[in-house]
Amino acid sequence: MRVKATNDFSYYRLMCLDGLSVEDFRALQEGKTIDMTKELYDKNKHLLEVVVGSKKLNASKGVKNGD
Repeated sequence: MRVKATNDFSYYRLMCLDGLSVEDFRALQEGKTIDMTKELYDKNKHLLEVVVGSKKLNASKGVKNGD
């Protein structure tokens, strides 16, 4: 599942989030979204929010006729 940090995330340190890598922790600090297991998300629901449907549009296809 894709998650991003909530506003309360800034009060926590990496040692509080057992199971999260340093790279993922820093990405959350920067406001990026990361992939996370459901078990780790369930332990830290108060700090994270699920990002739904973050598919990127292929720039070469573009939009035609208002589609």
